[in-house]
Amino acid sequence: IIVRSNGAEDSHQVSNAGGNVSVSYVLPKKKDLFRAIGRVVSSYFSATSLQNRIDAGENPFDDDLKLSVILQELVGETVDGASDSQLIPRSAVLFTNMPTYVGDESFRVMRLSCTYGHGEAVVGDQGIPTDTILMVQTEKRPGEIYVVYDNQEKSMRLAPQRNRFTGKIDLVKFENPEVIVHERLFDDAMIARLFELGLLADRYFKGPTDIELVVKDDMIHVVQARPIIHTEQNPTY
Repeated sequence: IIVRSNGAEDSHQVSNAGGNVSVSYVLPKKKDLFRAIGRVVSSYFSATSLQNRIDAGENPFDDDLKLSVILQELVGETVDGASDSQLIPRSAVLFTNMPTYVGDESFRVMRLSCTYGHGEAVVGDQGIPTDTILMVQTEKRPGEIYVVYDNQEKSMRLAPQRNRFTGKIDLVKFENPEVIVHERLFDDAMIARLFELGLLADRYFKGPTDIELVVKDDMIHVVQARPIIHTEQNPTY
């Protein structure tokens, strides 16, 4: 199970990215669950979480406390790594529109960053290569997607491993099977499905959306979505 924060999270006004923790690979036992829930709830009062909200102009103590958490089945690979490349998940972050790319133009540019293994390799600076896919929907031909695919050599991934001294499960670097090192993560059909998902998320959040997702067994699992908070950037010259 993964225990995720569901308290003072992201909104259209506040981006609390990295403020609240998630605890992965929790055994479905009362003691382990309660310990993980405690870690998540305590992170709501961490310096990072409170600072993110203060920096956005919010007083964290104005509202009632929000102490809920959410438990999800963890979509990933087996502890100590999967030997079959078909069982290795593909993790991605999808930005449904890049305001810094298009400005106030009427067309959109979606950006997908993706790699094999655990999603922490995409959202955190872990030194794991990621593919980058730009999907452009033009004003002239809105029914077509123009795809720019930057394919990287993906020799490593993050995967769970049990520490033989402590018994804890840590995310460590594993070598990828040779057969997938140079492969593109997503084919044209999956890219089209992810593009459609981005359009639906835009409609729901009424604007550009940041989506974390996992693809396994050809199924798209959305694990988190938040509005993209874009501040106007002025040139320095």
